[in-house]
Amino acid sequence: MRIVPGRPVPRLLLAVVAMAGLMLHGRASAQETFVFEDAPLADVIRRIEEASPYRFLYRDALVYGRRVSLASNEANVLESFRRAVNPLGMETIVDEERGQVLLFASKVGQPSSAVVVGSV
Repeated sequence: MRIVPGRPVPRLLLAVVAMAGLMLHGRASAQETFVFEDAPLADVIRRIEEASPYRFLYRDALVYGRRVSLASNEANVLESFRRAVNPLGMETIVDEERGQVLLFASKVGQPSSAVVVGSV
């Protein structure tokens, strides 16, 4: 097909060009800024702190040796983080006003009391 100046452009060609432009625009706007694959949890937290106004509060022993995978854009990074750490037995509480994220061990699935038996 040849486009000749002064002649009308076929509607199908216009539709294809418009759809391609929309697809490229959608892909660029939904681009993921945070992508981690089996990364150390401490590194993920550090990267989110560097790129956002939030600071994480947690015990070092809680994140030591833990690894997570997540992919998210900047707007949804805290929700993606919450979903990533949940299977590790952790929960988050976000304080929007202070810009803090509290990371703590979840009590779900843990016994409420423990019995120690033995002899000395």
